[in-house]
Amino acid sequence: MTTTTGSIADKVWRAFPDMPKTLSGAALNDMVEDAKIDVQNYVGITISSNAIEEEYQPVITSLAKGQICSSMSGKGVGFDFNITEFKINKTGNAHENLARFYFADAASKFKRLPFSGFSFKKANG
Repeated sequence: MTTTTGSIADKVWRAFPDMPKTLSGAALNDMVEDAKIDVQNYVGITISSNAIEEEYQPVITSLAKGQICSSMSGKGVGFDFNITEFKINKTGNAHENLARFYFADAASKFKRLPFSGFSFKKANG
């Protein structure tokens, strides 16, 4: 099933109910679009913003969530967030920790995608 960058942005927005308004809307859509471009550069094909295949959606979502957390870092935005045993609360460097979590998650998901960014040829001589 395909989805759009707008649908992924909505999914990211719902994950962070305390997201500042300055990061929602167009700014959030831009972050999702940037994540989509990173994925399409990695796999070496064009991915339509209006028809993102299922295999690319988790990576794009994790990258966008990581970017949102990085953007919220240092802005004093408080939130509580739980993923099974992984818990982030409003204290300390919660945004940086959560950003690292999402970027690491995206990196592991990238490894499952086909990579066609480089081609190697044997030089004759």
